[in-house]
Amino acid sequence: MADVGARADVRVRVLHRYPYLIAYIIRDPQIVILAVAHQHRQPGYWLSRLPQEPGTPV
Repeated sequence: MADVGARADVRVRVLHRYPYLIAYIIRDPQIVILAVAHQHRQPGYWLSRLPQEPGTPV
């Protein structure tokens, strides 16, 4: 699984039946999906999609 480091605002959920994970950020009243990523192919490719600072718009 990709390491999001100290980014407490990024949440990751693993789809246990499939080799995928969903990375998302909650921005009330929205949930912003950053990636639906395969766990074994190019791990962390979606990390470049993160805003530079937590709390900034995506």
